[in-house]
Amino acid sequence: MRLCGVTELEPGMKIARDVCDERLELLIASGFLLTERVIDRLVELEVEDVYVEEAGTEDIEPEPEMISDKTRRRTHKLLKRTFDDIVGLAELREIANEDVITILQYDDRYANAVNVSEFHEVVHRTVEDLFSHHVEIFETPVVKTYLNRTYEHALNTSVLSIMLGRAFGYAQEELLVLGSAAMLHDVGKLVMQDLVNKPVRDLTHEEARLLKLHPAAGAKILERSSTNTVLEQATIRQHHEQQDGRGYPLKLSGTNEPPTRLRMARGDQIFRFAEILSVANTFDNLINGDLIVEAMSPARALETLVRGAGSLYNRAVVSKALELINVYPVGAIVEITMGNLMFDRGMRGVVRRSTGQRLQRPEILVLWDKKGNKLTSPRVLDLNVHRGVEIDLS
Repeated sequence: MRLCGVTELEPGMKIARDVCDERLELLIASGFLLTERVIDRLVELEVEDVYVEEAGTEDIEPEPEMISDKTRRRTHKLLKRTFDDIVGLAELREIANEDVITILQYDDRYANAVNVSEFHEVVHRTVEDLFSHHVEIFETPVVKTYLNRTYEHALNTSVLSIMLGRAFGYAQEELLVLGSAAMLHDVGKLVMQDLVNKPVRDLTHEEARLLKLHPAAGAKILERSSTNTVLEQATIRQHHEQQDGRGYPLKLSGTNEPPTRLRMARGDQIFRFAEILSVANTFDNLINGDLIVEAMSPARALETLVRGAGSLYNRAVVSKALELINVYPVGAIVEITMGNLMFDRGMRGVVRRSTGQRLQRPEILVLWDKKGNKLTSPRVLDLNVHRGVEIDLS
């Protein structure tokens, strides 16, 4: 099977993997033969990509989803209910123009705004899914979802944080805390919607200052919701701190030491969970884009993290991310951006194998020439053999 943009679909193509709607309910089942009417419906729903069967790609089987549809559906439902409630509370007053932390501290409407036990439960299910499915690699989402970006960002950041924590030897109870903090890391932004939706270049100096309070605001919301969330609060409060001490809101610094369980906590240094969350949060924002940067390919997002390692992000966490994140998932369409005598620039193909040492240099089944014509015989490109050839997601 291969990934196919909806605008490239044609009647008669066969769906190779289930397509779900915005509620994660089944929309089109695997094996369905597409009709023009169904294709038009997918366009209306703003679905961007689906997996289809195609001759020559029969042996290509993408990895299964990292977490079950049941867990994803339950998480999205909880996120929507919680986030909508907090946004609704904030709309009752011009909170962005006041002392946001004081309001969150004393306004009783924000007491118990987050049902922490429910979030612990969905994160527990996420951890169970990752362990039971023996997920070792974080598969970069290549099927662009039309689900709410806020919910997807919270879930993706939580999953990657959990996997990074596990790679550093965290126990399950630590993964529960880390995953919950990651899922709620931007909850403070919900009380600042006017500022969040405003382009950064249009923010006044005072508005930019207020927006930088969102980590502290998120920690305060969690504090008002449960007295047993000290570690989650610290993680959320510090997820925009930097190794060089130039982050916010506390100007803490780091040592770039691996954030292992054995590392002693110091009040003037970034909490180890926050160092992990910082990398996971940045990566997902980079590949999806936000008000600061346009979306970039996963490979370029990792390059950005590498450039910031040591000064912005914990160097050990970035190194671990390079080992965990698969930027070229099996089934994804890639284009040759730098070719050689055998494989021209502009040729496209499907990722055939991408595991272990192949995460950055996968094996490609080349299907189209540089003019977009289908090759009569697919050609295998092993990037570990053709070292000068470079690719990017198409």
